[in-house]
Amino acid sequence: MIIEKLESKIKFELVVLLEEDHGYRWWFWFPSINISELERRWSLLTCDEYDQWWERISVTKTHEPLPGYIECANTNEERELWIALSATRKYYRVEEQQGTLIRPDGTEIELKDLYE
Repeated sequence: MIIEKLESKIKFELVVLLEEDHGYRWWFWFPSINISELERRWSLLTCDEYDQWWERISVTKTHEPLPGYIECANTNEERELWIALSATRKYYRVEEQQGTLIRPDGTEIELKDLYE
């Protein structure tokens, strides 16, 4: 994606920063829902659904069962933007290995059956 288009989307849409496998790849997820709906859906997601979601992102670059659009940070400019946004701690984040949605204030929303 052209960096200007990506920056424009970030200004006007909710974006969640995804980190795959401890920095192997980084993604921008535009869930196309509001924050409260994002948190609600995340809390209802099972570990199996979460694992399948990451598999789909990594292999097919689709986002089912969660809504929205996902863009991989492929270029140096996109990766630098991802790092800069992450450093501000103003955005929601998901670190693949952790399985939680991390709010900008650092509190976490766990998957439905994370500790079952």
